[in-house]
Amino acid sequence: MTTDDRRMHERVPIAIVVRYQDHEEQVAVLSRDLSLGGLFLGTFTPAPAASILHLRMILPEPHAEISAHAKVVHCLQGFGMGVEFAGFDGDSEPRLRAYLDQLDA
Repeated sequence: MTTDDRRMHERVPIAIVVRYQDHEEQVAVLSRDLSLGGLFLGTFTPAPAASILHLRMILPEPHAEISAHAKVVHCLQGFGMGVEFAGFDGDSEPRLRAYLDQLDA
């Protein structure tokens, strides 16, 4: 990790389906990377910075669906947004950790 890298968790480049509510509609986008701290979502119309999103991420079996709340911390109009996890529902965090550990093995 370089001294100017502010991320606490290693990012894994990966495309998974992520669903979230955007105003009145459900949106499905692909991630560009993922870590235990957050992810980058590819979208032409990112949510405004500081928005709180409820995310549902579809991981391969046996990890299944991960449900989390996240804050938009970085927006690139026409490209996507970086989000930081603010909390997980149920056992989503240990299942995400297990999935990322599996990818690292």
